[in-house]
Amino acid sequence: MDESSGKILATVNCRVNGNGRRREEKYLVSSASVVRAYLHRIEQVDPLINAVVDKRNTEALAEAQYIDDLVASGEKTEEELEQEMPLLGVPLTVKEAISVAGLLFTTGVVSRRGIRATEDADVIRLTNNPYNLKRTAGGSSGGEGALLASAGSVIGVGNDIGGSIRMPSFFNGVFGHKPSRGIVPNRGHFPPTEQVLQQYIGTGPMCRYASDLKTMLKVMAGPNVNLLQLDKKVTIKNLKFFYMESDGDRIFTLPAATGVKNAVKKSKKFDINKLVISHFCKVCDVPPQRVQIRGLKHGFRVWAHAVSAKVANVATVESRVFGDNCNISVWKEFLFSLFGWSDYSFPVIATVLVEKYLAPKDRSAAEPFIAMQRQMEKDFQNLLQDDCVFIMPTMPESAAYHYANTLRAQNCGYVAIFNILGLPATNCPVGLDDKGLPVGVQVVTGLRNDHLNLVVAREIEREFGGWVCPGPIVG
Repeated sequence: MDESSGKILATVNCRVNGNGRRREEKYLVSSASVVRAYLHRIEQVDPLINAVVDKRNTEALAEAQYIDDLVASGEKTEEELEQEMPLLGVPLTVKEAISVAGLLFTTGVVSRRGIRATEDADVIRLTNNPYNLKRTAGGSSGGEGALLASAGSVIGVGNDIGGSIRMPSFFNGVFGHKPSRGIVPNRGHFPPTEQVLQQYIGTGPMCRYASDLKTMLKVMAGPNVNLLQLDKKVTIKNLKFFYMESDGDRIFTLPAATGVKNAVKKSKKFDINKLVISHFCKVCDVPPQRVQIRGLKHGFRVWAHAVSAKVANVATVESRVFGDNCNISVWKEFLFSLFGWSDYSFPVIATVLVEKYLAPKDRSAAEPFIAMQRQMEKDFQNLLQDDCVFIMPTMPESAAYHYANTLRAQNCGYVAIFNILGLPATNCPVGLDDKGLPVGVQVVTGLRNDHLNLVVAREIEREFGGWVCPGPIVG
C-alpha cells in the first residue's frame, strides 16, 4: 500500500463527495482510489477479524470509475452533487442480514446457506475484535463494527432490536446510532421483521467519525427525515444532562467496570483521557444531574417480555434456524455445539432452547414487566425535554472473550431497553481501558430528538478523540 492509500484509510470519511474533495483538507482523491484502498485494506485485515461474508469488488470498482467520469464531465456542480447525492463515491459495508441484490443473504443460518438477495433493502466464522483477536466483536452487527474499527470500511449499516448497533460499536470503539422509532425503514432485513416488532427494531448508521452520523441518517431516513430536526442549531452549554453510572441492577447484570463507570463520571481511581460528565460540568450552564430510573435494572427482562408478548403468534427462532428440517434434535445439536461438532453455534442453539423451554408460556407473567415499561416511558418523557440528554454506559464491561457473553445475556439490558422505549440512542467511544479495549457511553434523548444525540456525539469526539486505530496502517 502506498502512502496515499494509507492517507485515504486514515482520513477519508463522508466529507469526501463524488469529486473527492474533502473541504477540511482541500485535497482531491478519486472514488476509484478510495475504493481500491479499502478493498486492499479488507484483504489485509479480514483474515484476522473474519468480518466479511461476501464481496462485489469488480462492480464496486466499475461504479467508482463511472462516478469519477460523471464528476469529470461537469454535468452537475459540486454543490448539486453534495445536495442531491451526499454519499456519492463513498464506499460502505452493509450487515449481511440486510439484503443487497446479488450478495449472500443467509444471516449465518445453515438452512439458508447459499441464498442470495434478489433486491436491495430500502437502506440499501466468529468475528474477532480488532483490539484483541481472542475477544468478541459483539453482535449482531459485529462484522460492521470490527471492519470499521480496522479501517476496512468508511461507513456501515446495521440494525438493532436489542442493542445490535450500539453493542458492537461499543466493543469496537466506533460510533453507532439507533434512530428514533419509525424513522428508518426496515424492509429487506432477515429474519423478516413482523409488523408487531417494527416498533422495536432500528436500522441505523455505524461509522468511525461522529460527523458521518448526520449525513448517513439523512440518507437512510428518506422522506421521514422531515420528522427530525437534524439541521437545528444546538449550543452545548444550554443543554441539560442527566446520568446514571450503571443500570442499578446488583443481582443479574454485572456492575459497571471501573473503566466504563468512570467514563461516565470522574473518579480518581481510573482515567481514560478526560471523562464525559466532568467535561459537561465544565462547559454547561447547568451541572449534570445524577438520576435514578428504577426500572432500568429490569431492562433485560422488560425487553424479553415485551418482545415475547409481541411474537406469540409468529415464527419461532427454532423455525428460523432449522427451516423445514424437522428431523434435527435441538438437544443433540446443543451437545455437539459444546465440542464444535455442530453446524450451529452454541449461542444460537442456546437461544432456541431458551425460547422452547424457558420462555414464559403464561402471558400474565409479563404483566409486571409491561407495567415497568409503561412507567419508564413516563419517566423518560418527563426527564427528556427538548433540551435534555441522558448518559449511561453502553455496556457494563469492555469486550469479553469469545462465548463468555452467552452467560451474560442480562448485560444487554443496558441497550435493549431503549429499543422498547423507542428512544434514539448512540454509542460514543471515549478511549481504551487498561486492557487496551474500547469503552464508551450511551447518549439517549427524547423521541425524535436525534439531532441532540449527534451534536453530543461530535462534542464527545472532539473532547476525547473518538475512534482509536487498533494498530498501524501499513502496506
